[in-house]
Amino acid sequence: MYVQLELPEITETPDRFSKHGIDLFFRRDGTPVPYHIYAIMVAYQRLVDAALDEYRQARTLTIRFWNDHQSLQLGAVTRAAAYYESCLSNMHRATLCMVAIRKRTDMPPELQKFFPIRPSFTTDRIADRIRAVRAAIQHIDGDILNGNIAINDYFVISAHGPVTPVPGEPGQTLLTVDRLKMGTHEIMFADLCAWLTEMAQCAEKILQARLRPQQQPP
Repeated sequence: MYVQLELPEITETPDRFSKHGIDLFFRRDGTPVPYHIYAIMVAYQRLVDAALDEYRQARTLTIRFWNDHQSLQLGAVTRAAAYYESCLSNMHRATLCMVAIRKRTDMPPELQKFFPIRPSFTTDRIADRIRAVRAAIQHIDGDILNGNIAINDYFVISAHGPVTPVPGEPGQTLLTVDRLKMGTHEIMFADLCAWLTEMAQCAEKILQARLRPQQQPP
């Protein structure tokens, strides 16, 4: 069996959010905003930062599992699963923050002007998919403990994909690893990376607004 890995690398967004987070915490210039607004901004920023890092870590481990031909890297699979779980959980939480940023009537115009168009990851079509996988992750332990797992159920989130015949090679197949699977839920890696990239671009816009809290944290 041949294996083709289709796990995009997120390269369009610079890996610098941790430094920007420090700027958010200690900024003294810029337009002052209510502290609860500042808290939503910081929450969004750190959740997106974490989700990006977790995807990169999980991607590296998934590739290591499939590309290591000297040993069976089962540990890489289990660690990747933990990173994928955290990534999707943080993406869901970041989505809630972005919805609040756009919908709150007390959100400063300096921030609202950066989001005149609704980010696609906050639409029901996408947000519901992220939430559904996150819910499946949260509930799987209860299903396992209660014996509600059927044979061949996907009770650990994992990188997966279709197996297809290879033209011109009788009996040979191709596994295309191009999606995450959890229970009955699937998310294509191409979609996941597109949503993460858009989340990161929104995080950049928040920093461009140059806002600071009216009352500095203690």
